Amino acid sequence: MLLTACILEFNESDRLKETIENVDQYVDEIVVVSNGQFDKSITSSNNKIKHVNGNSLEYDLARNLYLDQANGDWILVIDCDERIFSHDLKKLRILLNNTNCDALITPRYDYLGNGNWAQIEVLRIFKNNKNIRYNSSPIHASVYTSIKKNNGNFKYEDIGFHHFDLLINEKKNISKRMRNIELLDKEINKPEHSVFLHAMLGLELAALDNYSLALEQFDIGYSLNSQSAALFKAQLLYDLGELKDSQKILDVIVKTDDSFLLDKIYVLKANILLKTNKEKELQEMVKFALKKYPNSIHWNINAAYLTNDKNERKSLILKSLTINANLANPFIYKDIQEKNLFWIQRSLLDCVNKSLEMECYELYGN
Repeated sequence: MLLTACILEFNESDRLKETIENVDQYVDEIVVVSNGQFDKSITSSNNKIKHVNGNSLEYDLARNLYLDQANGDWILVIDCDERIFSHDLKKLRILLNNTNCDALITPRYDYLGNGNWAQIEVLRIFKNNKNIRYNSSPIHASVYTSIKKNNGNFKYEDIGFHHFDLLINEKKNISKRMRNIELLDKEINKPEHSVFLHAMLGLELAALDNYSLALEQFDIGYSLNSQSAALFKAQLLYDLGELKDSQKILDVIVKTDDSFLLDKIYVLKANILLKTNKEKELQEMVKFALKKYPNSIHWNINAAYLTNDKNERKSLILKSLTINANLANPFIYKDIQEKNLFWIQRSLLDCVNKSLEMECYELYGN
């Protein structure tokens, strides 16, 4: 089994070098597509690496260029602001030699600063197939539809991607949001476009505090049967203090059979219970969610902050650390004031506070 790592970079020489170092030992080939100035010295000494000029294609439209050049049996897509732990890369090699699926859905931790994160699911690992290509969206492009059209099957695996965009690009955050809004606005004005783009546009607008426009986009997405758009609306309403309206939406979409969506619904339901001082129901909700998602870092941490048993709290935090050592990394506790795309999707309950940093640091050190 041959594995090709695919990287798209935009004037990110320093981070590109670190990204290559992150995966180099565990892949058989690396294809780098660059849009902008490129430092050839990064790749010249590594015969695994192919460099492709992005021809100034707009953002994600350049992603198909690395698929065109990839020779591996499997594709691993990683961006320059992401990292994967070595133990997960070792695990991935074993998995790909023993799986009959066509693509892996994996968790990504989008670090928001101040010790919080949003866990989302991404499609970054899939079989190399000439019929599998990204859609035409310039941002948030995906191969999901292409794989579905080719009757591909998916499997979830705990191979964690760690996304540090906001922590390393805080000063560029607003300009990035504005750029994405402009691109998404163009896309949704085309006759045929993905319903999900309304949800993504709403998230971008919410990150710039344009709440009324964000809610409009979520409503459009919801009217077109996007449950994600409905959830995002409920999450934003919660942050705006509209708890009853948020709960009404949750009461409808909680009937979904989408396990990933349910996870996020449960976080919001638990936060509403926390905010309304319904302690018994909150305890039951978190206990239920932890049983359903036993390896979820955020449910282990959330449960740790609700228990009065010191030993149980320690055990839950230790379990989280074994899955994600970044919990002991001071970098994720960086004080960030800006909001990014994922801020309303944060995975921790509001009762989790800054003491988490010290507890994780002390436990990890021992």
